[in-house]
Amino acid sequence: MMNYIIYGQNSNKTNIQKLYTRLKLNNINIYIINIYIIMTYSIILHGGAGESLKNIIDDPNKLLELEKLYTTALKKILQYGIKLLKDGKPAIEVVEKCCIKLENNELFNAGVGATKNIENKIFHDAIIIDGKTKNWGAICNSNIVKNPIKRWKQIMNK
Repeated sequence: MMNYIIYGQNSNKTNIQKLYTRLKLNNINIYIINIYIIMTYSIILHGGAGESLKNIIDDPNKLLELEKLYTTALKKILQYGIKLLKDGKPAIEVVEKCCIKLENNELFNAGVGATKNIENKIFHDAIIIDGKTKNWGAICNSNIVKNPIKRWKQIMNK
């Protein structure tokens, strides 16, 4: 199941509606929160793309409870990112810090919640791209760091 939360400020409402329609056609859960047309940033959180919970959990009450956990966790990370942006943190730093929050939450298919391989080990991939400079840093198939997104600066600056 894919979970998205979109928070937009100064977002083009038509584009957001097109994105919503496109994602719904692909059977993805999407939550759109507070679209304002006055400020200048957007945050999109992607909470993983595992198998749909509806295919795994038969009990509707348990399914609803789990979906609330996902939504609550994504909202907390979203609020954290918004606070960092309002405090003047650079967007690339906000992306890194929000990714770390996703990686540290076992609900999401990243970091501690990532899918294990046949040897019961987790290997990570991570990439970050600076929208201003177009510089990027990536790490693939790593099992040596808890938060692979933290390595982007080292890799980007080599």
